[in-house]
Amino acid sequence: MEDAKSAEDIIGPWIAKLLALEWVPFGDELVTEPDRDETEGARRNMDILPQIQERFVRFNLREVYIACGWDTTAKDLDCAKKNFNGEEFEVRKKDWMERTQAILDQAYQEQWNWSRIRRKLGLAKNGTSSMLDGWLPERQDMRHLLL
Repeated sequence: MEDAKSAEDIIGPWIAKLLALEWVPFGDELVTEPDRDETEGARRNMDILPQIQERFVRFNLREVYIACGWDTTAKDLDCAKKNFNGEEFEVRKKDWMERTQAILDQAYQEQWNWSRIRRKLGLAKNGTSSMLDGWLPERQDMRHLLL
């Protein structure tokens, strides 16, 4: 029988992902940035395309955490939250949610392409999300993305 792992060995990698905001708390879920394989899968399966696009959008809340002082290089919670301003975060998060949903609503009403949505939301620097640019088949409407 193998030696039992410590709680730190088991949970430690998960905590590290949270501290680094590789897993972003969003409501009652943790959102990860879709990787290349998932993004390629969305290009092959139109049914999952909106979910992948929504994950890219939700993952961008990470920038609000960082702007409010979260240290993604910290090795423990005390260091990560040392300069984090929770009150400022709540204000900025509310503003981000409202602005982001307004952009998504307008994008749906005007049928923007994904590239334009990415630019408006500040996702333009993300190379993986750009893999979905121009990937909507003809006569296929952009679905309404929701937070």
